[in-house]
Amino acid sequence: MDWDFWLRAGRYYNFIYIPEILATFRLHNDSKSLVQHLTIAEDTVYIFTKLFSEPGLPQALKDRQHEIMGIAYIRAGEASFAGEDFRSAREYLLKAMKLNIKDMEMRHYMKLFLSLISPFGDGFIKKHSIITIN
Repeated sequence: MDWDFWLRAGRYYNFIYIPEILATFRLHNDSKSLVQHLTIAEDTVYIFTKLFSEPGLPQALKDRQHEIMGIAYIRAGEASFAGEDFRSAREYLLKAMKLNIKDMEMRHYMKLFLSLISPFGDGFIKKHSIITIN
């Protein structure tokens, strides 16, 4: 994932802002961003867990580990939910909730609720969902 590169590069190099477009990207049917939700969820948690296990991490970043990992769990929960893996979505969103971070929004609680109410398994939510949650 690109995040891994930018996080590693940011530890050793300074970035500057250039106020012009230097590159673009496009999404296509095989884009990881569109079709590999479960991989994205796992990668997100792995990348940030790896980041915080590195020696020599600046104290300012260590001080925000709780908050940053909470956000990583939210993103992983959203990706799992989009990939219709409601059990994983539930696990990630519960981890974020336990960290009690400010970034939990109503839509995250709604996804957590939907993942919990399905007594008939994950397929129940997909089959009977009449609302879309962004």
